[in-house]
This record gives sequence, structure tokens and C-alpha cells, in this order.
Amino acid sequence: MKYIALIAAIIVVFPVANAMSMEWEPKNPKEGDVVKIYATLGIDESHDVRYEYCVGETFCSIPQPMKYENGKWVANFTVPNAKNLGLKEIKSIEVKIFVDGNITIDKNITLAKEKKTPSFEFVSVIAAGFIAILWRKRWR
Repeated sequence: MKYIALIAAIIVVFPVANAMSMEWEPKNPKEGDVVKIYATLGIDESHDVRYEYCVGETFCSIPQPMKYENGKWVANFTVPNAKNLGLKEIKSIEVKIFVDGNITIDKNITLAKEKKTPSFEFVSVIAAGFIAILWRKRWR
């Protein structure tokens, strides 16, 4: 009898678990980018659906309402600047979606790594190397 109840519970819960998902654009945002969140929750507009985003333990936004559009819950936020939060860099942002005050989805968005260009010192060392080679050939 236990096994029948377990199988029935799995059959009932499994479609609900699959129905909940969250996607976002861009996939790997940078500081200052606007991130658009799409959540499929399998519920209609009669529920109170909100989201919040957190940057580490330093900052969490106030839960904001999401809009129901074409069967999905939609919202957007701007990735904060790390310096404004007193951080060196932001590696990821945690996004939580609440349905009627309960956390339903909790995901991490990984930010794009900044491409660093060679600094002035690197270019200066290369230039000094070429000058040294030319200087050496001149004295031979």
C-alpha cells in the first residue's frame, strides 16, 4: 500500500515540478545590463507572483511584482554596479520567485567575465624589448 501511495504522489507532483522553470536574457549579463526574467509556473493571474534578486550577502532588492504575459510571468531588472555596492566584482546574482509569499524558484545567474585588454605596462615592456634588440644590433 505504501508503494501505491508513493507512486501516486510522484505522478501528481512530477508534472507540477516540470511545469516550473525560469529563463533569462541575456544568458550571461554584464554590469549595467537589463536582465529580463521569464518564469513558467503553471498558475494564472489570480496569484501574487514576485521576484527579488540578491548580490551575495551585501544586497537584496525589495520583492517586486511580476506581470503575466502569454502564459509566462515576466519581469526585468538592471544588474547593479559592483563599486556602488562596495564590492570588487559581481560573479553571480541569485534570483528568487515567490508565489503567494513562498519561494518557488531560486536560481543563480552567472555574469559575463570582463575581457581585459593588455595594460599600458605590457605594451611598454614589448616596446622596450624591440628598442633593446635594435640598439644591440646597432653596436655590432
